[in-house]
Amino acid sequence: KHFDWIDGNRLGVCGGSYGGYMTNWIASHSKRFKAAATHRSLANELFSYASSDMAGSPGSKSYAAFSDFMIDKLKSSPIIYSENINMPFLILHSINDMRCPVENAHQLFTAIKDLHPDLPVRMVLFPNSNHDLLGEGPMYLRIIHYNENIEWFKKYL
Repeated sequence: KHFDWIDGNRLGVCGGSYGGYMTNWIASHSKRFKAAATHRSLANELFSYASSDMAGSPGSKSYAAFSDFMIDKLKSSPIIYSENINMPFLILHSINDMRCPVENAHQLFTAIKDLHPDLPVRMVLFPNSNHDLLGEGPMYLRIIHYNENIEWFKKYL
């Protein structure tokens, strides 16, 4: 509302790593955006609890029961709110990402496709790459990554 050069009907949301988690969360909790792109993100904290290179962190010790911890992790996972995603959704993920294991991308893609078969959703996996794809990954993969993101928003915004 403060900037007349922003078209409120053509807003997209994207982010990587924690920004990807937030993109997943925003897409599953907001109708403000027209399209989304998540990069190397967490979608299921319950799954990532024991699978990422930060396994066990944060831990369950501050909970009265382990089941309370697990339920809390599920409640804070965007995957559980996938039914609310109603915008074209792009998932970009590195296959060898140990910070945000690639299974997060598979689960989110499958959930969105299962719940919204007619919604445009695309998943692109990058071989021989890790969580730092955009920082130190092979240049040709970084170019593909950026092009996928740009083309997605050109098409759906």
